[in-house]
Amino acid sequence: MEHSSNPGERTNPEKGVYWRNKDGTFTFFDGNEPISLREWNERLNETHPMRRLEEHPNPLIRVMEIRRRRKLLKLVGPGLHRTIVDVGCEQGHIAAALARPCRRLYCVDIDAQMLQLAKQAVKEAHVTYLCNDVQSIQLETGTADVTLCAEVLEHVPDLDRAMTELLRITKPEGRIVISVPNDPWLLLLKRIIRWARLGRLIGGLSSGLAPGHLRRFNRRRLRALGRRYARVRHVSYDWPFCLHTYMVLRPH
Repeated sequence: MEHSSNPGERTNPEKGVYWRNKDGTFTFFDGNEPISLREWNERLNETHPMRRLEEHPNPLIRVMEIRRRRKLLKLVGPGLHRTIVDVGCEQGHIAAALARPCRRLYCVDIDAQMLQLAKQAVKEAHVTYLCNDVQSIQLETGTADVTLCAEVLEHVPDLDRAMTELLRITKPEGRIVISVPNDPWLLLLKRIIRWARLGRLIGGLSSGLAPGHLRRFNRRRLRALGRRYARVRHVSYDWPFCLHTYMVLRPH
């Protein structure tokens, strides 16, 4: 899988510093001080929160964020009488829509502050909040009828551990819904915007690879990843903009 930096190269400190080691592992930094993956994520959420998209002055960016959430809800499907696990729930915008019809909802995020915001957004009593890393989810095997993992895998140091956990917590007859940014296409669009001197259209957002992205996905790469672990039932872009890639998996 392609990474966003070469071995031995550190990213710009403003974008969340990390070092990719020769063995494929990552070391994370705050300035020159090594920090944990959890602390690294917390700092990224402080400086580059997802709410930038829903609050962006460009209405097109706000609409695209709404379309992304609607697409995910459609792929998750009706939640009545089902247990859903939202891995990487952040502030709970999607979880709030999932909670009302489902039997039980687990909101999972590595950032405790994000979980506090999710608690404010999701009021239903049948919701449980877990401050967990996707690489180690504290749920019993076969908990979920549907597991949602949106905009998470691009930030994960160990994809094998993450995918294994998503499969483990999902019932054999269940479904895993994944989305990731289509970074190769996004980077091309950003280069065109810079060339045309239209940077104001994405004001406040990164002009290059988004902060914290350890990996880059497109449809081909995401499908190849899914096939290593489960049956791929669906892979698509969000037409017409193709800014995100979506995949639905069924456990083997």
